[in-house]
Amino acid sequence: MQFSAQTLLPYASGALAAWDTPAGICLRRLTPRQLQQFEGDHGMVIRSRCNAGIALEMRTDAQALEMDFSVQAEAPRPYGYIEVFVDGAPFAAEGSDAEMPLQASLRLALPGGVKAIEILLPALHEMAISHFALRGETRIEPIAHRFRYLAFGDSISQGYDAIFSSRAYPMRIAREIDALLLNQAVGGDVFRAEFPEALPGFVPDIITVAYGTNDWNGRDRADFEASAAGFFQNLHSAYPDAPVLAITPIWRADGGEMRKLGPFGAVGESIRRECAKYGYTVVDGLSLVPHDPKYFRDEYLHPNMEGFDWYFANLTGAVHQALKIE
Repeated sequence: MQFSAQTLLPYASGALAAWDTPAGICLRRLTPRQLQQFEGDHGMVIRSRCNAGIALEMRTDAQALEMDFSVQAEAPRPYGYIEVFVDGAPFAAEGSDAEMPLQASLRLALPGGVKAIEILLPALHEMAISHFALRGETRIEPIAHRFRYLAFGDSISQGYDAIFSSRAYPMRIAREIDALLLNQAVGGDVFRAEFPEALPGFVPDIITVAYGTNDWNGRDRADFEASAAGFFQNLHSAYPDAPVLAITPIWRADGGEMRKLGPFGAVGESIRRECAKYGYTVVDGLSLVPHDPKYFRDEYLHPNMEGFDWYFANLTGAVHQALKIE
């Protein structure tokens, strides 16, 4: 079976839309209205089109998998991988720790019998799939998940600098709790009052919100507080019954400095005040990753894979509690 955009979308978890282009099938995780908010900022446009959190998932008895793809030359980071899991276990990967090839192919013989296949797209690249096919299959069906998880945030939530997208905390949380992840984080982003919206057909069981470090680094306090207040108000209007975990900024190497917004801790204080209005849970980001440059790929701001290990381990308890998972 060979797929088109129309036939692939039901198997593309974390994607809201798919369409055929001359380069191949493209997938999007943001709505047209959300994408419009980045127009005029070339870097933000590129990041908003990356495939963070998108996975091709199916249960099938196929004997082989074929996939040809290309990635845009402009990307937030040069590294990246396509990762393939079979029945939840790592099976194959195509890419590079240094620079992902602009064009590549997968040709994989699959284990016998019916199995769950997950193909995780790179979080920091925009991809076009020019060929996707299963061979020797007699059945194929989407994979149902226990929960639905909506993630908002900036570069850290998008997946900088995990190398493997499966190691970034939103994807690890999703796999831990068996959730369909919709990752709407965009590198470099800040609180935007108009960003949250009710998505037809997607009602999250849990939401995480992790902005603030870029707000502190570039906004004044009044602008930040108005935008954060609007964001949480609109989020509550869109999903009044969903539990929300608001994660305050994690450690950054220059966090002891002053900005026009004030001290670094002022961001968390404002987030706590807004979240109290809606009964949202606030997670202290400073408790998630040790305050040590060795856990950050740039020794400054973005966790490396070991840093994401800490982030995930220290966030999991709050997620389980919000979902009442024993």
